Amino acid sequence: MCEVYATISESGGMGKTTLCMSLAWEYAKRGDRVLIIDLDGQASNLTSAVGLDSRGNDMSTIAEVVNNGYDIRATILELDENVHIIPANDNLTSNAIVDDINSIIRFKEALEIIKPFYDKVFIDVSPDPGISHYMTYASADYIIIPAFAMPKMSNTIDGVCAKIKEVKNSSNPGIANPNLKVLGIFINFYSKKFSGMIDRLAEEAKNYGVELFDTTMCISTLIPTMYDKRKGVTRLYPFAQVSKDFRKLVNEIERRKKN
Repeated sequence: MCEVYATISESGGMGKTTLCMSLAWEYAKRGDRVLIIDLDGQASNLTSAVGLDSRGNDMSTIAEVVNNGYDIRATILELDENVHIIPANDNLTSNAIVDDINSIIRFKEALEIIKPFYDKVFIDVSPDPGISHYMTYASADYIIIPAFAMPKMSNTIDGVCAKIKEVKNSSNPGIANPNLKVLGIFINFYSKKFSGMIDRLAEEAKNYGVELFDTTMCISTLIPTMYDKRKGVTRLYPFAQVSKDFRKLVNEIERRKKN
């Protein structure tokens, strides 16, 4: 059965795209058929990170699916062995979405069409807490929240958790997703000097019923090269510490799903 994951935050620069790419390539390396979906129309970081031109008009994107009911299968591009992508462009921004609730429903229905062909779907979501967030919450199985160990991080967690609660308890069948689960908060670019902030963030997260992952990602100069070479870091540098971190995270994700 296909599982749908989303890396989501209401603050930019938290490492959502890095996390999404790294998880996708690691699962693909383990033999899963993986699809990644760019739902960030503002920046299209994921689309650009894999070498696609989000500004071009010769590429079908997820925007055509949610706005016009375009066949989602026609938007899929192959990136690597077992890794495909549905790209984005700025026609996916909140101001460009034609109809909010119908777009959410179209996205959910489109995912159901392609899920039989994949083991894992990873969604990279805009930090703008708008329509792309509701598309994601209504369609995903699991949420992973990337974060830094920094003051006021709880504001971001609060926004995400409030929307998840809304979707889980919604009486609107187009939005409702009662089985949505937050797997945890993943601390990016960890340094020992932030350990006190991590402890405070862990306490704050408990107020929302969310836990921090035990795994953290170290600060690494290899991350930028991942975008130059357009593949996940675990595929490029399998013996590097940052790759070990992501492999540990995948193992922890698998354990948490069973709880």
